[in-house]
Amino acid sequence: MELLSYLLSEAVEGAVMNIKKTIVGLTLSLLLGNGIVVADWGDVYYCQATVWDGMMEKSDGKMTSYDPGKFQFKLDQARKSMVFGDGFVFGDHTIELKTNLLSPANEVWSASGVWSNGTAQGYFNKGRLMWASTSDFGIWAVVADCDKF
Repeated sequence: MELLSYLLSEAVEGAVMNIKKTIVGLTLSLLLGNGIVVADWGDVYYCQATVWDGMMEKSDGKMTSYDPGKFQFKLDQARKSMVFGDGFVFGDHTIELKTNLLSPANEVWSASGVWSNGTAQGYFNKGRLMWASTSDFGIWAVVADCDKF
C-alpha cells in the first residue's frame, strides 16, 4: 500500500511540475512577444517636448526658452511624410521624409524641406525627435520624447 501511495504521489508531483513549466513558458512567451513593438506607416506618435528654444528676428540676438508642449504626428506612406496635428509649433504641417535614412520599422528617419517661409530639418531615432527650423521669423529648435499608444 505504501508503494502504491508513493508511486501515486510521484505521478501527481510530475504532472504538477509539467503544468508549472508550461504555464511559465507561456507566460514568458506572452510577455516577451508583447514587448516587441514595430513601427509602421500610419502610426501616430504622441510627443512631449523637453526643449523648445528660439531666437526671433526682433529678439536682439538673444535665445529664448519657451514652455515645452505636447504635439503629435503620424507617418503618411502615400505622401512619405510626417504629418503634424494642430497645436504647438508644428501646427498642422506636413514635411517630407528623406529616403536616404528612412526605416519606420526601426523607428529611424529624417525629414527636411520648406516650412513656414523657411526650412526645417528633423531627425527621429527610437522615440526621440530633434528638430531645427529657420525662417523669416527667426530660428528655433525642439527636442521631444515620443511614444506610440
